[in-house]
Amino acid sequence: MFYAAATPQPWGQYLEVSTKTLDPRFDTMWCDGQVTGRVPNDDAIGNGRLASETYANKCTKGALRLAVDLVQNGFDDWHLPTLKDAAELYAQRNVIKIDVQWHYTATAWFKTSGTNPFAVYMGSGEYKAMNPLAGYAVRAIRTFGPKQVSCATGGACKVGDVGPGGGIVFYNAGSPQKWGQYFELSPTTLDPRFDTMWCDAPVKFANIDPAAPDRPRTTAEALAKACTKGALRLAADYVSNRLDDWYLPNLAQTRLIYDTRQVTKVEGQWLYTSDIGYGTAGLGPIALSMVNGARQIMNPKAGYAVRAVRSFGPVAATQATPTTIKK
Repeated sequence: MFYAAATPQPWGQYLEVSTKTLDPRFDTMWCDGQVTGRVPNDDAIGNGRLASETYANKCTKGALRLAVDLVQNGFDDWHLPTLKDAAELYAQRNVIKIDVQWHYTATAWFKTSGTNPFAVYMGSGEYKAMNPLAGYAVRAIRTFGPKQVSCATGGACKVGDVGPGGGIVFYNAGSPQKWGQYFELSPTTLDPRFDTMWCDAPVKFANIDPAAPDRPRTTAEALAKACTKGALRLAADYVSNRLDDWYLPNLAQTRLIYDTRQVTKVEGQWLYTSDIGYGTAGLGPIALSMVNGARQIMNPKAGYAVRAVRSFGPVAATQATPTTIKK
């Protein structure tokens, strides 16, 4: 153990480090894939597991993969330390006998030209953003101890909280509904270039069961079945914090995103929705401007920004039996 918080935290109370480096040659890259979509607070104490597991989804090898795949003493919840976790490792370097090498962290610097992970030098405490393909040392850590109940771990949520999927809560219904109680928004756009089409297949109305308890998701998933690429497909395929129930929001949800844009820090772009309307050029998807709230029916092959949403929280006891999309 190398760190103890004074009181229980949302992640637990204590941090422990693996007994030795996971690569004795100190030459392991961070990740062999392109990591996108920053995890909120990926530099904070105790947030390394969420950051590591999210970023490791893009890797087949490297420090992230080594750390999250580690099983030691029966525990498989190991991960890379955050930048602040690594600072605590440095502070206890003489106790834990950590190698005097540059050590990778789960904290990343996102730039337009790519993602550079931070590493900490255990000889001086210096830290730098590094090339993800360069080779440095890897130590895994894990959190344990009693946890506080937070929005992300099943507690009550407010707008702006980090949700269970690592997204940003942008709506609280006030009480349980048939679909849950809260909506969370993916932490970043799913296409940083803001040029993704809506769908590569012809636009058509989906045949949706009107009794479906979560109609926005049901509609979006039905529409996405026709697409091999595009906003609908990106959102339906999105996985964050091991949750895969994300989808493209409908117009009503996207208006809520616009109303809370100062909290969610959503980009000032047109956002695609899963709603369809008739425009001058015929049937097309509706997009909403995050600058002024304007709505417009778009060409489904045009490129705009993509954010995914998901619903969660307690479900009303009167919920109907879940139904499926009609074929």
